[in-house]
Amino acid sequence: MAPRDLHKLLACMSLLILESFLKASAMTTPLTDFMLSKSITNHGDLAMYSRVFNKLKDKSCLNIIAIAIDALGPFPTTELQAWFNETWYQGDNVHPNPDGHALLADLVFHYLRTAYEHTRLFQWYDLPQDYILRQPLFVNQDILDLYLDKKPATITLTNMNYVKVRALGPCRGWRAYADVPEKSGFIAMDVGSSCVLALRPEEINELGLGKAHVLMYKSYENMGIFKMTITEGQVKVINGTCEGADDPNARVLGSMTVDSLWAEKASLAEVAIMQFELPPASDTSACLLVHLAVVEANPARLSNKVKLLGISFF
Repeated sequence: MAPRDLHKLLACMSLLILESFLKASAMTTPLTDFMLSKSITNHGDLAMYSRVFNKLKDKSCLNIIAIAIDALGPFPTTELQAWFNETWYQGDNVHPNPDGHALLADLVFHYLRTAYEHTRLFQWYDLPQDYILRQPLFVNQDILDLYLDKKPATITLTNMNYVKVRALGPCRGWRAYADVPEKSGFIAMDVGSSCVLALRPEEINELGLGKAHVLMYKSYENMGIFKMTITEGQVKVINGTCEGADDPNARVLGSMTVDSLWAEKASLAEVAIMQFELPPASDTSACLLVHLAVVEANPARLSNKVKLLGISFF
């Protein structure tokens, strides 16, 4: 076994033992893993260890990236960067050498010791409001029944490939990407951002309630106001596309405006429900044009972010 692998194995075994010890100790307090992590990372010198600790909790110790070592910097000059790489890494800025693994283990041990100490002390203090457990979130029964009993037409917005299938022309200011790791969405940052998506006639035929459920993020900072309007379009026989997105006289079937900013100190996905009028069943060429926009707040805001995950039509 190579020296670096031995260091990694020993570090992993020790960390798992300490993790069990930490969890056993935490059982005497009302802190959850999330709250424990929050209480630790509120201290700036420990924030750099949080991703390493997440790797530990996933039991993927042998794949730990030495993120914590990078916190020893910054090293602004080429000479210092070369020294840093030669001292702690194997020359590739990715894989720690034996000394780097030993340092990483020391840093994570320090994190766990500090986490345990905070857990031990918290049982003697009243928890601040930010650490108080929220009530469990339950899906509204009416919403759940709709998805169980009906067959909604769905527009997925977490990937640009899905968006392009629905979009009528380029979307201005909207883009599908992950603004935080593993949390993709259809995101706009500026007032005036707009996009028009289409629902085909055969999809409309399956609808019976005239309801749209928009799954969108709400948060406590940097958020803007979202507006969705549904108008009636017509499918052209020649190319089969839904026309009428730019028609100022198009019949408006429904509209809603939702503020993405709220007072809760959390960022959560919420369902906004809009009622709209269905086209006549006899009109087999009718399609739905779904207009997405970010509109100005009153008073105006410096940041106007809107993040959508998808839209379901019933």
